[in-house]
Amino acid sequence: MSPTEVLYHCAVASSPVPSPSGKSVVYQPLVEGWLRGRCYLCGAVATGKPKGKVIKDTFTDQSWAKAPDSDVVCDYCAWALSYKFDTRNYSMYARGDKLDLLSRPQIRSLLISQPDPPYVLLVAVSGQKWLHFKGHVGYSREQWDLMLEERRTLVRPSVFACVLQVFERLYQGGHTKEEILSASYQGHRIQTYGIADWEKDEAVIGPFRGSRLLDVVAFVAQKGEVSCSTALTPAMKTPQ
Repeated sequence: MSPTEVLYHCAVASSPVPSPSGKSVVYQPLVEGWLRGRCYLCGAVATGKPKGKVIKDTFTDQSWAKAPDSDVVCDYCAWALSYKFDTRNYSMYARGDKLDLLSRPQIRSLLISQPDPPYVLLVAVSGQKWLHFKGHVGYSREQWDLMLEERRTLVRPSVFACVLQVFERLYQGGHTKEEILSASYQGHRIQTYGIADWEKDEAVIGPFRGSRLLDVVAFVAQKGEVSCSTALTPAMKTPQ
């Protein structure tokens, strides 16, 4: 199945779906199209509607089209595009017959757990971009296959949990997320944190700097109590 097909079935089966903002989102069944072909957006072969009736010339994601020569937009992509705010504003996790609209703490908890494929996981950073047809259906039980905004990212739960633990310790210890991501630490904060402790934690963060994994960690990191008991072994230190 395409990612939009997975999202559709989960959304309709779960409707109404609670959102992090507190409101519930109601997802309606799609209206079937009369054409059949490869979808201009997701590339799946399915029934749909003429591209000109679904996508305007002002659509800014034309370069993402997986079948740019097609004049068909599948029913599932057309359905997703009809929910302009409720498919762009929220991070989404779809699997089985369940759709969750996720907050950052919920994404954090999810990525520490083991994947249960097949699923679609979209992490919306700006809330201004279409992600559904850019996503992927995840099939691995060893690592999460997610979209961080428009970047496909693979995350191993054990590595994520341990890098998150160190990142949150630095964050809770007074360093900003920007400092940790860029290594532009303020000297007085290092002194307060303790030079030996900072050097030990920076030795863990350093190899991941610039990686998508660390970007995910920074996005979901909290200043609350850290819970992670997994040791960071040398084999885990290869950035993803």
